Amino acid sequence: MRVYHFDADTGVFTGHSSEADASPLEPGVFLIPAHATDRVPPPLSMGEQARFADENWLREKIPPPPKTPLRELLKAVPKHGFGGKTIYEIFRDNKP
Repeated sequence: MRVYHFDADTGVFTGHSSEADASPLEPGVFLIPAHATDRVPPPLSMGEQARFADENWLREKIPPPPKTPLRELLKAVPKHGFGGKTIYEIFRDNKP
């Protein structure tokens, strides 16, 4: 039996499927892994994703990425490897 995997937090289809193992104790019964279902995801159009909720797949638009300011993203760069500075500090200090 083929099973389809979804993200544990969001329920969004991961794009991964696998074969479920047969139960060694119950003939004809398959062991479905956590965060997976035997329901086939719907066909999707460009810009859509499938999300598993309430035992069904839902088609929905892919949400836009969160708008994080570049300054905040650059602060996440580790301080090693750039002479002890973040990329933000390097660009800030080297303005033309």
